[in-house]
Amino acid sequence: MIWFLISVIQKFLNKFLPPRIELLQDDKHNKSRKLLNSASSCVEDNMQSLCMRNDKVCKLEKYPVIIRSDLNTLTNVGHVAIISGGGSGHEPAFGGYVGFGMLTAAVIGEIFTSPPSQSILAALHAVRNAAGVMVVILNYTGDRLHFGVAIERAQRLFPNLPVQFVVVDDDCALSEVDLMKCRRGLAGSLFLLKIIGAMAEAGESLQNISVECDLVKKNLSTIGLGLSTCSLPDRAPMIDIDQNEMHFGIGIHGESGMRRIPLMDAKNAVHVMMQTIFTNGFDIKCDDLSDSEKLFAVMINSLGSVSQLEMNVVTGEVLQWLMAKGIQVVRVYTGTLMTSIDMHGISISLLRIDKEEWIDYLDAPTGCHAWPMGTIPSENLDAYILKYPSMDSLQIIDEGNDLTRNAITVDEKESLEYRNLILTICNTLKQNEQKLNYLDSECGDGDCGSTLSKAANIIMVSVEENLFSTAAPGKLFSDIALMMEEKVGGTIGALLSIFFSAGSVCLMNSTDSLAWFNCFIQGVDAIQFYSGTTSGSRTLLDPMKSLADLLSQQLLFSDGSPVVTGDFMKHLIENCEIAVEATTKARPKTGRACQVPIELLQKPDAGAYAILLVMNDIVTWWLQHCSDA
Repeated sequence: MIWFLISVIQKFLNKFLPPRIELLQDDKHNKSRKLLNSASSCVEDNMQSLCMRNDKVCKLEKYPVIIRSDLNTLTNVGHVAIISGGGSGHEPAFGGYVGFGMLTAAVIGEIFTSPPSQSILAALHAVRNAAGVMVVILNYTGDRLHFGVAIERAQRLFPNLPVQFVVVDDDCALSEVDLMKCRRGLAGSLFLLKIIGAMAEAGESLQNISVECDLVKKNLSTIGLGLSTCSLPDRAPMIDIDQNEMHFGIGIHGESGMRRIPLMDAKNAVHVMMQTIFTNGFDIKCDDLSDSEKLFAVMINSLGSVSQLEMNVVTGEVLQWLMAKGIQVVRVYTGTLMTSIDMHGISISLLRIDKEEWIDYLDAPTGCHAWPMGTIPSENLDAYILKYPSMDSLQIIDEGNDLTRNAITVDEKESLEYRNLILTICNTLKQNEQKLNYLDSECGDGDCGSTLSKAANIIMVSVEENLFSTAAPGKLFSDIALMMEEKVGGTIGALLSIFFSAGSVCLMNSTDSLAWFNCFIQGVDAIQFYSGTTSGSRTLLDPMKSLADLLSQQLLFSDGSPVVTGDFMKHLIENCEIAVEATTKARPKTGRACQVPIELLQKPDAGAYAILLVMNDIVTWWLQHCSDA
């Protein structure tokens, strides 16, 4: 008889409450891949993991219920018990919020499926005490029915057990008055659970907690946005979302959003979401809020697969939007808090602080592992900047001791030759950008050519606009080192900066062959020292170290007075070519390339090849301008 009544009630409520989405037909060629043991065991495995890593919670024997392990103590103290729950797939909700100061127990259903009423009844039986039980659920048909059945049975079985029941419907995607009952429960419900959990821990009565629930609900609103849907274990994605669209007003069960909107950046997406929260959720414009009404707590929630980088950007945009409206954000919470398995999307929840003690309840300690640490944001958009003297004003380097100030200069003709050589090398690197990227794609980011082209362009512009002077090679190298550090960045920028910085010292007082030899040798030694890399590691250091060794040998044989000949320069190129070719067979020993199987590496290292390009230009220039042959 009771199941007949349930079916009748469910048909009636389905007209008014948001149903759980129907799963789409499987596509055997498009099933999702997940790091699970099996689709059938993942819910049980998840509960076991929760209990294994936290000795403050355990699983109720025979039932999918995560419950506080200090239950006996809790019952004796006589605090109100807080129960919530729902389907799996929303982790860390709901099991992750079990612990002192929040949930007493969470009833766990199968993925996107309400927990059975018998399990809910078992949870009620386990936590029952004279202070009573507050049951909090999200506004979904199945949850309302199954929790409702369990509560009705509990009140018959335990007539002296006080039970209160609250349904959270913080979703504000719908604006039509006749659809208000369809508003879903979303991540904003966690604000309510945290507040009443702290109240229960403080010994507040069930009646007071119930009243507070209603007040929190009136001041709570959430909106969701999705860039992709989710996929259940061993199932295809539930819906298709075009690459140029976003689902606005999305829920936590993989269903379509209330409408599709064009893909937009974080700033504009946040603007649309925040406007909807105030228009549909609070039914008030920001400008109409009094000063006492402008205190808010904010929760930015990842729906499953949003990167931390994206979360940080979105959080920044939310805070800027609120601050621009004159709203004071008293607490910010960000993280993966209530998900839709692996959906790429976010939800934003706002809680208007109607009572100052709510802040205390939000800050109150909790033993659950999933509740994030709330932070206090900057008071205004400029407050996060630490005013600090610029490096220039500090004058860290005493100009009187600045070596570059007295660097030796060359005549105008030699300066012009250096200038032309630099521009030639820069043009070569720019022309070979795509080839170097191609070589780098085998074991790197595929951006070596682009980075070197960027560096070359910076040097070219600086030389052409006379920001760099080629008349003083020592100062030129020092200036290039600083420019590589500030403007290029990354690994290549750092390597170039170290090379030019270390080598510049050798050119301060002389520009003869000995000075240039030592300049190159010291630059290579510095790269080896700071990078921790040796030759033979399949990097640009392979040809550079080979060249440095040849220069060192020449210095040794000439007693420190090297004579550079055309044959020697040609020998340098031949040696460089051999070293570059050897990188095709060398095993990477540094960087991301270490992770690439050696059998997949068939091309020379991009950085090493770039050194060969530079050396070709240098040798060609030398043979044209300096050779006696």
